Amino acid sequence: DNRIVMTRDIAVSRGLLGGNTIERKQLVISDGIPGQVTSLALNRAGDALYAGTENGHLMVFRLDDQGNLASRDAVAAFSDSRSVTALGMVFGDVSLAVGDSEGLVSTWSEVRTDESRTLTCIHELVWHRGPVTAILPSQRDQTLMSLGEGGDAHLDYVTSEKHLLAL
Repeated sequence: DNRIVMTRDIAVSRGLLGGNTIERKQLVISDGIPGQVTSLALNRAGDALYAGTENGHLMVFRLDDQGNLASRDAVAAFSDSRSVTALGMVFGDVSLAVGDSEGLVSTWSEVRTDESRTLTCIHELVWHRGPVTAILPSQRDQTLMSLGEGGDAHLDYVTSEKHLLAL
């Protein structure tokens, strides 16, 4: 039904007799989603959730310390409305890797202006022969492994846009 439901543990307290109490917060996002959600990515801090849609939109939902929705933004990522098929957070949680139905892997970051923050395409990497099915970011540096539907795998360095390996 195109809803996003997030459940977070926001407080843990210990009782005098040793028992733990966990406070859980559930957030349901159902309105203002500009298309069918096809992929999700959450940053390490758990305060920014990214979503991609079948009609080419990217969204970012920012959460406050209590697990409430603090803000949301949506941007049409592609002028031809191709689907977002895979998302992944680039090491450092500053950039979002986006794979699409045409085989492109691109990276996006929030660019700040005086009034707002807007997701903006920063880098385009080597194209796959078909839709991107998965993005696996490195846990040590700015490299990404992306997998295409045709079985091809690419290893790219994000900031230099250097293509390192194709399998």
